[in-house]
Amino acid sequence: MGKSKQFIMRAFTKVKVTPTKIEIECADLKESEVRLGYNFLCDAFTKHYNIKENLIEGIFKLTLPSDEENAIRFCEEGVLLNNERYFGWFSSTSMMKDEDFEEDTKCEMLFIKEDKIDFRQYFERLITLKKVDSLYGTNVKMCKDYLSRLSLTTSTSTKITYQPNVVVLPEIEYQHAANYKIPRLTNEGIVLEDKPNFPVSHVFSDGGGIMSPRLADEIQRQMNLDYEVDYCIFRHYPMAMKGGLVRVDFEKFIDEFYTHNTETFEKMKDGTYRVKDIFGKWRNINDVDIIVNESSAKWYKHWKGQSQKAVYEAIDELNEVDRDLMSSIYITKVNKKECKKMSLANYQLLGNLSLTYEDMQTLSSYTEKIYRKILEDDINVLKLFLNDIVKQDIEDSEPEEVVPSTKMKALLNIDENLIHLGYVQKSKARLINKKLRQLCGGKFYINADWKYMIADPISFIYTMMNSAGEVMYHDKSLKEGEFYIYNNANKEVALERCPLNCYNEVRKVTTITNDVYERYMPKCEELIVFNQCDNLHLDGDFDGDQCLVVKDKLIIDNIVECIEDGKKWWFYNPDDDKASAVEMEFNDQNKFIATIKASGNDICRLANWGMILSSQATSIYKYESKSGKVYTYKEAMDKVKSTKWYTGQCETIKRIADKYERDKAKSELNLETYEKLQSLIKDGELIIKNVTNEDIAKALINTTDKGFYLLRLQQLGIDKSKTLKAIPEHEFDYAKSLFKGKKKPRFLKYLKEVSSFETEYTLNPMNMNALRIATDLYREDVENMKAKDNSWLLYPYLHAQLEESEVETFNELKEMLQDVYEEHNRESNKIRMSHITSDEKRPKYRQLDADTTLLCKELEDKYGYRLVAYACERLELSGRFIITHLWNTLESCLHVDKCRQFVESENGKYEYVGKRYDAVWVHMKLSENLQSEVIQRAYKTMGITSKEIRVRLLDGIYDGDVLLISKTDKEPQLIREATGEVVGSVFVECVQLTDSVNLNDVKRIKIESIKSVAKTRKSANVIITTM
Repeated sequence: MGKSKQFIMRAFTKVKVTPTKIEIECADLKESEVRLGYNFLCDAFTKHYNIKENLIEGIFKLTLPSDEENAIRFCEEGVLLNNERYFGWFSSTSMMKDEDFEEDTKCEMLFIKEDKIDFRQYFERLITLKKVDSLYGTNVKMCKDYLSRLSLTTSTSTKITYQPNVVVLPEIEYQHAANYKIPRLTNEGIVLEDKPNFPVSHVFSDGGGIMSPRLADEIQRQMNLDYEVDYCIFRHYPMAMKGGLVRVDFEKFIDEFYTHNTETFEKMKDGTYRVKDIFGKWRNINDVDIIVNESSAKWYKHWKGQSQKAVYEAIDELNEVDRDLMSSIYITKVNKKECKKMSLANYQLLGNLSLTYEDMQTLSSYTEKIYRKILEDDINVLKLFLNDIVKQDIEDSEPEEVVPSTKMKALLNIDENLIHLGYVQKSKARLINKKLRQLCGGKFYINADWKYMIADPISFIYTMMNSAGEVMYHDKSLKEGEFYIYNNANKEVALERCPLNCYNEVRKVTTITNDVYERYMPKCEELIVFNQCDNLHLDGDFDGDQCLVVKDKLIIDNIVECIEDGKKWWFYNPDDDKASAVEMEFNDQNKFIATIKASGNDICRLANWGMILSSQATSIYKYESKSGKVYTYKEAMDKVKSTKWYTGQCETIKRIADKYERDKAKSELNLETYEKLQSLIKDGELIIKNVTNEDIAKALINTTDKGFYLLRLQQLGIDKSKTLKAIPEHEFDYAKSLFKGKKKPRFLKYLKEVSSFETEYTLNPMNMNALRIATDLYREDVENMKAKDNSWLLYPYLHAQLEESEVETFNELKEMLQDVYEEHNRESNKIRMSHITSDEKRPKYRQLDADTTLLCKELEDKYGYRLVAYACERLELSGRFIITHLWNTLESCLHVDKCRQFVESENGKYEYVGKRYDAVWVHMKLSENLQSEVIQRAYKTMGITSKEIRVRLLDGIYDGDVLLISKTDKEPQLIREATGEVVGSVFVECVQLTDSVNLNDVKRIKIESIKSVAKTRKSANVIITTM
């Protein structure tokens, strides 16, 4: 895929508030930088001000205080950064959800610099094609109709320089009747109101549409893809268009199935077709690129009574730069070349199924085998895990060249025996540790993949051809309960969308196929086509939403359905009416008020409560002794803790004076206590009572009232950013009271979402499986962390022959390198032995590593890689030290052209995550970036600025030169420190290195490298570091 431009924007959270001013507290501006993908807003800003750099100077993100009054004050009065004032502007729907309870902040807001405040009006007039002017003084649904549309401009996307011909059709609805339960809060608590055979209206093809093969091919060409674009999520800013588009040859379909003219669709004498659009104007279908309905054109209301032509004319009136921005189409996602065979499960899905402990073990066993092989140093599985996979498009052709992306991968590609190197073992352990924690938290591979949800395009086109105001279905359209996935016909699958808050949200559906779908739908397995006549769309839209499609039979068989008296019942939200969104007078203050009132992350808290609900409901396992006595987990642990062994251990721990050692001993005792309980089970003293799938299903069904209530509140929370309707306080408080004092399930601690103190262990399938994996596989992982250094494996690569003239220089280097090495080890041991937390140790290690890296770089620059390499061997430096701080030296000694990689093969020897591979030998080139990124981080940590600047040359300058800065009113002069001669000056536009660093305030710089020299030899681009 072609790379889009990247932008850098600053983001802040800490401010100092006084009665007179609000000032951002920031010790290091670079620490605040966040990388952004290309988006319309940043592109428009840089073009408007003719900014060539990718750093967005003049706009930043600031997280607001939770207190609404203070938050509005921030926006209106502005905040100070380096004594320059910035004012609030707007927030995106995702930025609104940012909330930190510990910091008492919520909602990220974009702030704009005072001298660029006019850009606000320019931009909003541009994006609305001046329609915003008519909104001031009127009442609008501020969030739904304006702010959420403005936030579309912050979507990361790829710009396609092509003006699509768009047809917008009127929005229509269809009705479907089903049995619904409506959760209501009464004085008696939650009551479920039954609505049998209740008709509910659904928007037809909500957010979905179709695109021509011509447009799809243009997107493919401009994105430089080597496969067909079958689906995309798009933004087109005139009329605030957004949605999902599927590639369909609709002209061919119309030719085949046209039968007669209607009031809104006609065949012309020349054989072409035309359709009447939402403006009531006839449009030639044969010239069209995109067909959507009003649900995808959010600002159609501002153009009502005009025409699509009027929109295009308004674009044509813009200047060249703005016209290019507004006429283009922006693509946020396209389908992948191929689908994954397997995907990771998640705890929301697993916790709402009737899976037993044994089922959970069965599901996780495949992933456990993979991780166990990695822990056992299976080099083939490890390299597949590290994604050492190359493409080979044509049989017997030469595979692509490999450039390892990490030092660990580079070492294993140079010599697979280096798997035994301590650095590799510990790097592997760090990687696998994260995967093991995810495994404990329910993230293991299952037969499933994420697919884009598509509204049935066959019914969409057929309705356009044959009906003016109601849905019309082709004979072969998908019927109620039917779905289509290419190459997956006549199968039962499970569907899940996140966030998932109740067992009733997991759906079991059937896929079908017929000749119409086979001929007209793209051959893309990443799409699932939803029928447009029932209620099984998972409460999602078709504007880019995805769902997990699960083909694993064990999961499908354990979907829990709410069935009473032979009838299937569904949840219904009586508050699902976005049309009734709150209206406000359109002005700048109300924009801020609406944003702040709509912000917050209630969804997260509700999801946590839903997880606690299902976790506690399925905690129905018990222990039984030989005598028949039944114990809960807590009671069984209390039985172990009542023994003399446990009380003796506790007394020993009490006598440990050092708090750090005491806490460590307590943790070890907890593990040993659990192991004692496991030994009682192993010896038959206790057995786990059998629990069936039916038992768990019944337990989940018993939560229907609370689950449906949480689901209703969750949907209110999701819609708040558009409707501005908060969850009623008394209802939220009631939900909160249901879970007061109840802890989250223990498996969550492995995902590091919460601490151990916030969780509790109960006997449910997920907790039991998590603890089994943790006590089994973690053991082997810990052994990897204790691996020997085995540095001798590197020494053969580092050996060198010294010339007699080099001996004195070498001895000098060896002594200096030994000093650096020993000092590093001394300081590292001090940090390791200090009684502070791991979080407190981390920055100290980072500072030490940065200092050591830069000292080593000085030695490399002064003495050269060959001598440094030999010194490493003679001093027997540790492998970690060499790889971390002297990688460039090691890399200079490695002369390996080829390495073993893996290529996908249908009948390959090696299987990994649902695919088969064969090993092949390919050319390898080491990346220059592996150590340069480490050095740049070291500069940053040490407070050294590294920057590319342009200099005017009076005399030659060289790599490694140290130059003094002579401050002047214009161009600072560069003076060679060794001789005192003026060798050049710095171009004025390069003097301000960053917001906080000006060259006139710097005493010395070092020339790290010369990037390019002008043909005249009078100027050059150089990389410098401040000293």
